[in-house]
Amino acid sequence: FSIYFVNVLIFNSKAVVERRGFRPKIFDDAAKANG
Repeated sequence: FSIYFVNVLIFNSKAVVERRGFRPKIFDDAAKANG
């Protein structure tokens, strides 16, 4: 379970929620945590 895989999941999740016009704070926090 690598950082790269986690970043890909976060990126895909953000792309999906942004397409719906909805951004949960948890995705922003996770993105910040992974720099």
